[in-house]
Amino acid sequence: MNIEGLPLKVKTGEYINKLFDANICDVAVFFIVYNKTNNSIVYKGISRPNGLPRQRSSIHAEELAIRYCYKYDIRNRYIIYIWKWNRSGKIKSKFCCERCTLLINKFNYKDKIFTIDKGNIISAISNNPLKSLSYFI
Repeated sequence: MNIEGLPLKVKTGEYINKLFDANICDVAVFFIVYNKTNNSIVYKGISRPNGLPRQRSSIHAEELAIRYCYKYDIRNRYIIYIWKWNRSGKIKSKFCCERCTLLINKFNYKDKIFTIDKGNIISAISNNPLKSLSYFI
């Protein structure tokens, strides 16, 4: 299977294709934290379900990435990229939900979170963010 990569210049040998899994790709949102001065991937991960019975059924990728940046990005250099893969390995864009948009505005990451749409890097914040599916259930 040919897995589509991100349109980024990466200096280090970090391969994000290892994150791909055909069993979870339709529901999982992938993210990387990218250092634009060094052209390197600092942190990478996947959104994950919350096993405990709480109000939120999952921890979103944006939330995990912002937690990492808030803790380790002292000089404010990191950029966050979020996306999804379909089962055939093509990248799909992923926009932030309403809760994540509020979190991004709170920590002033409006200009630092992006998604990939047809090979182009665009902002992941939409004008009318949708609510997460867990709030509809």
